[in-house]
Amino acid sequence: QASVIPPGGVKVDVELVLTGLQVSTSTETMTISAYWRLYWRDQRLSWNSTLWGVESLVFKPHDLWVPDVTMYEKLQESEY
Repeated sequence: QASVIPPGGVKVDVELVLTGLQVSTSTETMTISAYWRLYWRDQRLSWNSTLWGVESLVFKPHDLWVPDVTMYEKLQESEY
């Protein structure tokens, strides 16, 4: 199930990639553009390819567990 956290938990590495920074002294504002990169290994998706004869599998994104990450201190979210 996509909503079930893997047994034993998962280490998630989080990377924030800054793509832009604007500072306005007249309005005393700062605008930061960035996006998150998340890296993790779900052991439930690991297998020995020589044992099974399968090199790769394709899954629909909604069928996989993904970390639930929310930024709580955002002031405004823009859409691209």
